[in-house]
Amino acid sequence: MRIELKIKKVFLKQIISGEKKEEYREPSNFNMSRLFKVDWVEKKFYDKEIDEIKFVAGYAKDADWAIVKVGDITLCTYINEIPEGLKKGDQMIIIPIEEVLEYKLT
Repeated sequence: MRIELKIKKVFLKQIISGEKKEEYREPSNFNMSRLFKVDWVEKKFYDKEIDEIKFVAGYAKDADWAIVKVGDITLCTYINEIPEGLKKGDQMIIIPIEEVLEYKLT
């Protein structure tokens, strides 16, 4: 399954160049429902079997984009190794980028 997500152009360029190997998203209700099957009553989430993501830099018709193959999307809770800007117990959705399949960059 392929989904589309918006991204800043600077990060899109890093993905296309191979410099950025993972994309991070906050686990908001919007992102959780886009990236996982969510049971809001039971407060559980399940794999949505996403294998490709089209990252688009903005909302313009001719916006730059990249279609990437992704690995298993996970929700990570930081306990021991905590990235800068986060604190113990914070969560992030991690999208591993395996391969850039095609792109348009101007």
